[in-house]
Amino acid sequence: MAALITASCMILSWNPDHPFGISIFALGILLTCVLWGLDNNFSRMIAGKDLIATMMIKGLAAGLITLGIASLLGESIPSIPTCCIAMAIGFLGYGGLMSVFFMMALRGIGSARTGALVSTSPFFGVAVSLLRFTDLPGPTFYLSCLIMAIGACLLITERHAHPHHHPLLMHTHRHRHDDLHHDHEHADGTPGPDRRGEHCHLHTHETTWHDHPHMPDLHHRHGHE
Repeated sequence: MAALITASCMILSWNPDHPFGISIFALGILLTCVLWGLDNNFSRMIAGKDLIATMMIKGLAAGLITLGIASLLGESIPSIPTCCIAMAIGFLGYGGLMSVFFMMALRGIGSARTGALVSTSPFFGVAVSLLRFTDLPGPTFYLSCLIMAIGACLLITERHAHPHHHPLLMHTHRHRHDDLHHDHEHADGTPGPDRRGEHCHLHTHETTWHDHPHMPDLHHRHGHE
């Protein structure tokens, strides 16, 4: 599944006019994706924490670093209206709400599957550009689009089930009590569930063996023989 999505990206990057069949710009994108993959795996380790607080810390750190680099390069600070518009776009885009949803996906389906699904997002941008501009893409685009669509469909419809072991684990994250993994007792003072039936507190998972369909979420990061 992920291999199909990767193959579609390789088809799009192929350029026989450049050394090794790939342009320097594509190499830059590849390096960016490698760093993004590292960030995904690091973020997966903290995906069980408070999502809003986590993204606020990440956003503040990224903003300060970017501001520092811009200052070193002699860039000027935009006007206040421009900054407000940029922050509004960032809040609605990858720096804001999308990042929260992304962390929720890391928590629920793991970094590999989340990254593979998000990597299909440029095709939505291409779809909009087809409506806006008159230039049409070449045949490689349609081939890669088909391969990526097949990979995404397989990823979404995947079913994975086998007997697996849960070791003793104590952690804190938002959870429900109808998901086969949170049937623990509650101490006095534990916050009650919200309107979605979720709440957050320190809880213990006893060691157990069972068999059910699952994703590589917070409770299923086991190896496979």
